[in-house]
Amino acid sequence: MTASAEDAAFHLPKLRVSFGFENDAKFLNNGDDVSGMSKEIVRREEALLIDPFAEFFDVKFCPYQPLDRDPVFAAVVICKLSSDTGDANPCSILSVIRDNDADASGCCCTWTKDPATGAPYICIGGVDAKVKIYDVRSGTLVNCFYGHGGDVNDLATSPIDSSIIASASNDTSIRIWSVDKKFEGQPCLCILAGEGHSWNLLSLSFHDTGRYLLSGGHDQVINLWTMPKLPTEPVVTPLQVHYPHFSTSAVHSGIVDWYEARAYLLPPQQDTNVFHAPSVSFFGDYILSRACHDNVIVLWRIEGFSSQGPPP
Repeated sequence: MTASAEDAAFHLPKLRVSFGFENDAKFLNNGDDVSGMSKEIVRREEALLIDPFAEFFDVKFCPYQPLDRDPVFAAVVICKLSSDTGDANPCSILSVIRDNDADASGCCCTWTKDPATGAPYICIGGVDAKVKIYDVRSGTLVNCFYGHGGDVNDLATSPIDSSIIASASNDTSIRIWSVDKKFEGQPCLCILAGEGHSWNLLSLSFHDTGRYLLSGGHDQVINLWTMPKLPTEPVVTPLQVHYPHFSTSAVHSGIVDWYEARAYLLPPQQDTNVFHAPSVSFFGDYILSRACHDNVIVLWRIEGFSSQGPPP
C-alpha cells in the first residue's frame, strides 16, 4: 500500500528551536573547549576564557506545569550570565539559580515538588557529591543531601511519587532520597550498591510503574534494579540492596553515557510529549540504550521480564 503524503506517520520531525546562552557566557574552567573552537591560552592559571556558547549538561521540562501554560524547563550549565539583556533567543529566562560554592559544577537535574505545598523544586547534582534542592519560585536552597562519595552524574524522580528521587554517582552507588520533611533526619531511604557497577555511574532511569530502575556507566554494564518497599516512617539507617536483578555487558562496547537530545515539533494533529532522554531508559517493558562511539541506539528486552510480574 502506497503511503499517503497526508499520512502523519510519514512526516519527519523538524527542529522547533535551538536555545543557548550566546555572547553572555563565561566558562568557569579556563581549560574547557567544548565548542570545537581553537583558543590561544595566555596565562592559563589566571585567564577566564570567554566563549560564545555555553555547555549544557542536562535539560529537563517541568512535568508539573499545567497543559494550558507555556512549557518550563531547567538547564544545568557551567557558565555565568552577564547583565546584558541583548538576547536573541526565542526562549526567555525566568530565573537563574547560582550556587554559592565556587567549586560546585552542576551536572544534572530533576524536578520534584514540596509534598505539603506543591511548590516546584529543582534538584541539582554535581561534582561536589551533593544533591541540592532549590525552591524554583524563590530561588532559595531548601535542602542539601549528603552521602555520595563522588560526582553526582544523574538524577531521576519517581513517576509514582514526586517526593522520591534517585541519584547516580561516581562512587558506583544509587541512592534513593525523600524530600518529605518527615525524613529530614535521614533523607536517604535506600542505597543500591555492591555487586552492581565497578566504575562511575552515569545514567539512571525509572520504569513508569516506579518498581524498577535502570543504570549504566563507565563499566559498559546495564543493570536493572528492583525498588524495595520504602519506609513510610523516619529511619536511622537506609535500606541496602547489594545485587541488581539483571545485569549485562553484552549490549554495548562503550561507556553507557549521556547523549545530546533536542526537542522536536511533530505534526500538530499528533499528541506528543517532549521528554528528557538518558542513555538508558525504559520504553514500556523494553529498554532503549546507547553508548559513546557505538553510533547506534539499541531497543532490546530482558527475556521473561514483565513489569507487572515478579522480579526476573
